[in-house]
Formats: sequence, C-alpha cells, structure tokens
Amino acid sequence: MGCPRILLADDRHEMLREISELLESEFEIVAALQTGGLIEAALHLDPDLIVLDISMPIVNGMTAA
Repeated sequence: MGCPRILLADDRHEMLREISELLESEFEIVAALQTGGLIEAALHLDPDLIVLDISMPIVNGMTAA
C-alpha cells in the first residue's frame, strides 16, 4: 500500500502551500483547492483523507463534511 492520499481545501493560498509543505513528505497530495469544487473533487479523486478549512466562503468545512 502506498502513502495515504490527501485532498486539501482552504481559501487562502498561503495556508494551502504551508500545509502541503508539511504533509508532502509523508502523504500524496492529490489536490489543493482554493475555491469551489471540493465535493466534486472528493468524489472524483477518492482521497483517504480530506483536510479542509472550516470557514471557507463558498462551501464551508462543516457543510462539506
């Protein structure tokens, strides 16, 4: 089995970059989304884990979860 596959979602580019840098050595980042398309991407990419911002403007983390 390979590394766990992670989908990241945050409305701030800087935060996505920092989280990606922290996790990329241990996980496969399948996507890092800044706006919209989170639910569709999750269904299409089938990640093992989704790390998301709870207060995003289009679809917040609570609604998406």
